[in-house]
Amino acid sequence: MEEVIEVAAIEIGYDRLKAEQMQVISKFVEGNDVFAMLPTGFGKSLCYLCLPIVFDMLQDNFRQEDLSIIVIVTPLTALIKDQVCASTVKGLVSGCICGDDEDDHAMKQSVVDGKKRIKGLVIDEAHTLKQWGSTFQPILLRVEELRSLMPENIKVMALTATATHSLRLELSKLIGMRDPVTVLLPPCKGNLPYEVLRYYSIEENFIPMLKELQVMRTAYPRTIVYCQRIEDCCDLYQFFEANLGRDFTEPIGAPSLSWFRMVDMFTSCTDVDVKNHIISSFTKPSILQIVFATVAFGMSIDSPDVRAVIHLGPPHDVESYIQETGCAGRDGLPSKATWLTKRSSFVDADMKDFYEFTTDCRRHLLFKKMEGYDRNIHRKHLTNICCDVCALRKK
Repeated sequence: MEEVIEVAAIEIGYDRLKAEQMQVISKFVEGNDVFAMLPTGFGKSLCYLCLPIVFDMLQDNFRQEDLSIIVIVTPLTALIKDQVCASTVKGLVSGCICGDDEDDHAMKQSVVDGKKRIKGLVIDEAHTLKQWGSTFQPILLRVEELRSLMPENIKVMALTATATHSLRLELSKLIGMRDPVTVLLPPCKGNLPYEVLRYYSIEENFIPMLKELQVMRTAYPRTIVYCQRIEDCCDLYQFFEANLGRDFTEPIGAPSLSWFRMVDMFTSCTDVDVKNHIISSFTKPSILQIVFATVAFGMSIDSPDVRAVIHLGPPHDVESYIQETGCAGRDGLPSKATWLTKRSSFVDADMKDFYEFTTDCRRHLLFKKMEGYDRNIHRKHLTNICCDVCALRKK
């Protein structure tokens, strides 16, 4: 089994599998439901991208018309289309269902026509089921619709970067998993220190960033600023555009078009073409250095060199905050997570502990409820000061 999985991984461009990836894939192919919690940037997508090839290789008397199908449910249209492009580049035949247009109906018909070839259902970014609550019900109904088109014994894989024990059990029940095998790797990253700063105003908190960008330009460390409201994204974008003037673009004085901007914003109101350009630019060397975004952006990108993640306003909950800050430092180099807070009361109890307590390690307060987290073990793997509280202690 392991040799087959290794060959499949090589075929789609991966030289080596991590032990947890191998475990997720092998247990799923053996016929188990699998719930996997693997850190942001770990390579969760490999766990399902190589599945069709693995199932094909394990078939007796394989014929081209028997190509295996894996159905993947992902929360964001931008992410779906990005994954379709990525899988196509790797030589896999892919399609997507994103709305109610003719292409959707054609794709559903393809699922029906290929029912016997469907080998599994994958729920990516599974933690978002809890976050969206009742607004996710229509999507859950569509998942049920898809499952009704599949063989009764279809196996389910759920993937996430963050989950407490109670959330894992809740999600397993919500998705309808049966005695799932669990593969857990805590999301605590040793190269990502956390700090909480008081938010005063755009001018006071962001002028230093603006001036540094003006000097460093495309050498400025890549940064994501998450905003809870679209209005905040717009205000920040307009502030940078107005105060940078001709320095807003590269080269200096170029038109303020997406491919010349060093700063951009990504929200539900952003034009689709601009969204696609931002995602493409932020995942490779480019002139785009800062993105003001709502939380959807973090699940849309796979960028190794984000150096800073800043939250303006309260994150939704601990799972969301870990997921969003996990965009920084995927390459293992020193990075930073900063929360600019107004001391809001509109956060859950765990997040309130995270920003209010100044005597205990913020990293510990953040990760203490994550499955598999051990404070002593993770202290040994820290490559940087873990948080602002611990940094003050060392002075």
